[in-house]
Amino acid sequence: MSSLPITREQILRVAELSRIALTEEEIEQYARELTHFVDMLSVLDTIDKDGVPPTVTLTFDPIAQRDDKLEPSLPRDEALAMGPVTSDGGFAVPKILGGEG
Repeated sequence: MSSLPITREQILRVAELSRIALTEEEIEQYARELTHFVDMLSVLDTIDKDGVPPTVTLTFDPIAQRDDKLEPSLPRDEALAMGPVTSDGGFAVPKILGGEG
């Protein structure tokens, strides 16, 4: 079973969003490998899944499924003291997206 191939344009778009530079060889390699990966996953379409309950989460980590409840945390000043740069009562981080701010 063969899926639609992952295109050069899709690889370049993901690289742009990830802010990574790829060589022509890497673009071709990733397109081949990702197409192969999608082909392998398409085998799941051929499996009888009747009676199999849907999975709620992909992780079985009990911490990820704990109740969301308010618990004590560090005071703001203590947390901010651990950061390299602060501004206006919060952590300051480099701007990575265009626009205002």
